[in-house]
Amino acid sequence: MSRLGKLSAGVAVFSLAVPAMLAGCANTTNGYKLAQYERPTEVCVIENPRVTYKASVNHLLDAIARRGIKTYFVPSVEACPKTTPYTLDYSVRRSWSYMTYVGTIWLTLRREGEIVATANYNAGELTLTKWGRSKNRMDDTVGRLFED
Repeated sequence: MSRLGKLSAGVAVFSLAVPAMLAGCANTTNGYKLAQYERPTEVCVIENPRVTYKASVNHLLDAIARRGIKTYFVPSVEACPKTTPYTLDYSVRRSWSYMTYVGTIWLTLRREGEIVATANYNAGELTLTKWGRSKNRMDDTVGRLFED
């Protein structure tokens, strides 16, 4: 292979590798409104027993309360008060990179069983800000859910 051919191959590999690496360099928080709905005054948060990071539940409930929304934390949908049409499912996954950090947060808001909004947080694998405060990560994600 000629020197020019090797250089071209190197440039091609570099141009493909850089965007792939940069994609892992940012924390992202997204929110999606999937249906028209009025901002709830109360929400029934359904316990997720698979979430082992229990402090995240307190962060979630606090973030919702800061927005003036009353919460009920219950083990199942059946345990929700009949007067509360909104339910919230959540998932929080911790990751490890020298120390633990919140890797992902998924929130799903339903009205009478139908999904009306979702929000998620995803920590970038290569970013140095992924070890930030879990409480802030949850608050930002809840803000996206309720369009704050």
